[in-house]
Amino acid sequence: MRWEDLRDRLKEFASEFKTQKSGMLGITILIILVGMGLAAPLIADPLTYKNWYNIKYWEENPRAVPPEWITIFWGKAVAKHEVRYGQVTTNTTTMLEWKIDYDYHYDMPPSGIVVKFKFATLSNVSPFIVIDFERPDNKTITLGRLKVTVPEFVFFVTLEDSAKTAIVNFARQYDPAAANLTAEVIDPLIAMQILFSKAQPGMSQYGKAEPLRGTYRIVTRVYLFTTENKMEHVKAIFQGRVYGLLGTDDFGRDLWSGIVWGIWVALVIGILTSLISVFIGLVYGVTSAYLGGKWDELLQRINDIVYSMPVLPILIIMAAAWRPSIWNIIILLSIFSWPGFAKVVRSMALQIKEEPFVEAARAAGASGLKIVIRHIAPQIVPYTFANIALGVPGAILAEAGLSFLGLGDPTIPTWGQILHDAQARFATIRGLWWWVLIPGLMIALVGLTFALIGIAMDTILNPRLKKI
Repeated sequence: MRWEDLRDRLKEFASEFKTQKSGMLGITILIILVGMGLAAPLIADPLTYKNWYNIKYWEENPRAVPPEWITIFWGKAVAKHEVRYGQVTTNTTTMLEWKIDYDYHYDMPPSGIVVKFKFATLSNVSPFIVIDFERPDNKTITLGRLKVTVPEFVFFVTLEDSAKTAIVNFARQYDPAAANLTAEVIDPLIAMQILFSKAQPGMSQYGKAEPLRGTYRIVTRVYLFTTENKMEHVKAIFQGRVYGLLGTDDFGRDLWSGIVWGIWVALVIGILTSLISVFIGLVYGVTSAYLGGKWDELLQRINDIVYSMPVLPILIIMAAAWRPSIWNIIILLSIFSWPGFAKVVRSMALQIKEEPFVEAARAAGASGLKIVIRHIAPQIVPYTFANIALGVPGAILAEAGLSFLGLGDPTIPTWGQILHDAQARFATIRGLWWWVLIPGLMIALVGLTFALIGIAMDTILNPRLKKI
């Protein structure tokens, strides 16, 4: 068969493939996944990819909160994530006053508040900050009086001792049940509930507090003491009880970004590994069949040795010994994925090499290489497509397994790495279902996609299946 004839057969194959509903469904899902992978810089912040393991980058986000759409089933208005910058209301050479308004209209308060101060220059004379929290009922809580020693100063309301003490003291004025509260043991969510509830009995107890809706204000007075100290801005992050499309993990990382960036990693690993292993199997099987005799016997014994090796333990050892990277993983998976296909190719090539057109080419003086390339390989190439598609899920699962064991590429977000982090932080036991379920479903979806495509191809190319 000439390569021109192969081209015609591929056109015929494409026409038949369009009649396979499962295959077209798989292609549709694959197009969506590829589109999301290519559009990752647009639908997920590019900085999230570079900073996936930079915990400081995610400090503003709420930790371990579910997706925003889950509130549809809760039947309650839940505080969403908001970032607000302060407005200067008083500006002197040695003092600045910033005000940040927050319109609270929810049933459940934020999970935390972070106030960030950024100084353009900072002298040896440390500025002093006073942070007040003004409520709609005209009550004010002074959360902190602090000295600044770094250009970017971060104040966590639910972590700072001064803020927790002020919140506890405020609750004790109106709620007898708060008498047992202490700043050392107060739950962050209870602290937020006190700040955003009516000043009355029950404000410090779950299920009894009545929300105080209205406009809250964070007032910060920054005493510079010298003109050498200059500020850029103040901003407040009201950390939501829910976040984004897929929620966050224990480190505050946006799981939507991790899932989106993980698409191209999964596709690259799956497709490249499958292509390389199928190519090796094709070359190896055809060569073994064409050489025959002792060479065939030797090559098949090597094939049997590789095929019988315990792949997962070897992969674990090699992944631990090598520097973990996506390319090393692809190489390791490719090394052990070709023997099964090579055996199938060999059996096909043994039949093809006895065909009259091969004998005719040999009689005409064609070299062995030319016979393999022009007459044997083109007959087998169409059958490799189904094996390429069916090999992708196995490669993706293998990478996910290595990453789940902590042996994946630690520099990029992958679905396996996300599952590894979830397992390490006991996400399942703690009920953080979105951290486990969504990456697991994505792995299953990609596997199903290529399985549908592979089965459709096999139905077209395998005469026995075609008759069923």
